[in-house]
Amino acid sequence: MGKYKYKILGEYKDWCEIYKDGTLIHNGSSIGIVSQVDSELCLRLNYGTNKHFYSILKKCGDFILAVPKKVEFLKTEYKYEPIIFNKQEFDEFIDCIYVDEKLISSIPQINKEDLLNMWFVSNPQHKTYINEMEMQENIINNILFFSDDEYDISCLKNVINKPDLSVHPIDSNYEVITIYMDGDTGMYEWKGIVIIDNNAYLKIDTHYYIN
Repeated sequence: MGKYKYKILGEYKDWCEIYKDGTLIHNGSSIGIVSQVDSELCLRLNYGTNKHFYSILKKCGDFILAVPKKVEFLKTEYKYEPIIFNKQEFDEFIDCIYVDEKLISSIPQINKEDLLNMWFVSNPQHKTYINEMEMQENIINNILFFSDDEYDISCLKNVINKPDLSVHPIDSNYEVITIYMDGDTGMYEWKGIVIIDNNAYLKIDTHYYIN
């Protein structure tokens, strides 16, 4: 079963519902879901609300990713779901919406900062921050402990500080390390680390990790 499902509705087939793993991430017009904003190729989703939230389309190897839009993702109200398309999934997505194909002919390459932002913003609880550094420091400083006693903050920092990062699919043989976080209303869980072949990586969602 595919990760992404689409329902095209309306008299002019210009209304769509988009689901990721069965969860609604957009319910609205299919016009302008992909558009150029401030010289960036943006993905605009509403997550079933009456507001729109932007992420930026970037390329990483054979994948197309939606990374958090800078400045906007520092706000508490920002909504974001990691979106990673393989080529077939991206082609299916483009077939379902109205978009100028010239816009998607030159999607820029992703960088390490983008990938780390994807991971940090996927934290279940989000606050307003001054900048990315404050966000990262706040999240790391609020880690209480990990479900695996052999994994600690230094292990996490070793992954974060790697010079190069890229996206990889999670296969069927893996384990999840839960991060226990100190939140404003008490402790909460973040299933943010995945173990594959005895190595720990940053888990983006149930399908992909960063290495």
